[in-house]
Amino acid sequence: MAGRKPNTEIERLKQKYWYWYIKSRTDLNDPQLDILFAEDESGRKYTYADRPRMFESIRERGTTPSDGSHRLRKFNLIDKVENHPSFHGSKKIYTSPFWDLLQSNPFDLDKNNEILETSLKKLNLVRINPEHEHFWDFIDVPFNQNKERNISPDDICDSDYEDIFNKTIFHFTNKLDLLALIGALYRESCLTFQLENAMCLSDYFRVVSDTCLNTEWKNPAGALILEIAHERIIYGNYKYETSMRNKSNIYKDNPKSLGLIVNKSDSRFIDIFGSNQE
Repeated sequence: MAGRKPNTEIERLKQKYWYWYIKSRTDLNDPQLDILFAEDESGRKYTYADRPRMFESIRERGTTPSDGSHRLRKFNLIDKVENHPSFHGSKKIYTSPFWDLLQSNPFDLDKNNEILETSLKKLNLVRINPEHEHFWDFIDVPFNQNKERNISPDDICDSDYEDIFNKTIFHFTNKLDLLALIGALYRESCLTFQLENAMCLSDYFRVVSDTCLNTEWKNPAGALILEIAHERIIYGNYKYETSMRNKSNIYKDNPKSLGLIVNKSDSRFIDIFGSNQE
């Protein structure tokens, strides 16, 4: 029987990020957390001597927390931690659509739409298209009153889009789900050639990612996740992992987006390659 497929770097970092979020809420060490949450099939709590070393394994190796299917751990560790009053909200960290966004193909618009819809639902948001009868009721920025109410959304300028978006999201405290929303909107804007919106959203992504992955609370896994997030989401470098930092083929999967466009009639091109290049 084949063994379990090993976790990717992103999956390991996800487990570690969840672990350090819990540690930010308590002074308990790994053994104390094991004793607090682990139990055998009969519900008996473990002692220090016979406890399963769950939290140490998550911290050191990014092991996936038990979901109840392990033969020795018939409980869902994510749920048990979430149900403890000191760690309420930790499950949102683990189940955030941000992790799906980080691992999805940046050119898969259908998958991106799924992540976008999940993010909107988690944040209790909805998108109203320009054809909706109440669309203009939500445009609380100045616009040309001389134009018809059924004008194209193209008449909403870039600064209006940013202003409306900022008013919608500024109060959210769940930064990881917000980051998933911004990242999915950014990818959608790139794939549908709404480049002005993409520029605005990339700025938001950089600010929010720095806040929740780097500066808001000192999560030791955050810096690596931040690096991967920028490479995979902002730059579309799908297979990037931190282990690839010093390799020369980092960008081999998207040469077209990074290649320099040169006019073949340029004298420098002719000098180098000759005049008969296809």
